Amino acid sequence: MHFQLFINISVAGIAFLTGLYCFRSLTKSLKIIFIFTAFAFLTEISVSIAIAAGFQTTPALHFYIIIEFLLWALFYSILLHPFIHKKILTAIIILFEAYVIINLLFIQNLSTMPNFVRSMEGLLLVLFSILLFSKFMVENKHREIQKEPIIWINTAVLIYFSGNFFFNILFNLILENSREFSRITSYYFSGLNGLFYLLIAFGFLLQRKKAKNR
Repeated sequence: MHFQLFINISVAGIAFLTGLYCFRSLTKSLKIIFIFTAFAFLTEISVSIAIAAGFQTTPALHFYIIIEFLLWALFYSILLHPFIHKKILTAIIILFEAYVIINLLFIQNLSTMPNFVRSMEGLLLVLFSILLFSKFMVENKHREIQKEPIIWINTAVLIYFSGNFFFNILFNLILENSREFSRITSYYFSGLNGLFYLLIAFGFLLQRKKAKNR
């Protein structure tokens, strides 16, 4: 467990420090992702300290989802406009955030894993990711798509949140039936988490290279 916490902190730290290194080259949308990496890095450190001190970290996840979704949704609202009308994206953001807050206050106990809410978040972000890929294909502006920073970061979102969806939706069922298998799935999540942050870091580096070549 301690090794997994170390890995989680390390990969989030790599993404944050890479973003810091490339900050001057980042576009408005990528600066939002940089803010996300800073938030995620600080969260991973705080969670590790809380676990070491014997505190339960589940309540913090409820609040983490609110900020995480907001930052990613703002990122997509910039990139998807005008392919998807901004009013539609704004409505989705408001409705989801309102649901998370209502769930937090009136439906679910803070000490209970917000697996359903997390799964809904994953579905929405996967949908945004697919829509952004669709926009790229429809516009057909980029011949060397592998050199586009947004493509790598969008791929990170697609892989991470689609994998995260199945992890969250099945977590309680797995935990009830097999502690050993739940431990294996936690390793799977750590691997997914690592790939997510490393792809974001790679996207930051590509943006720096792209800015220097202009």
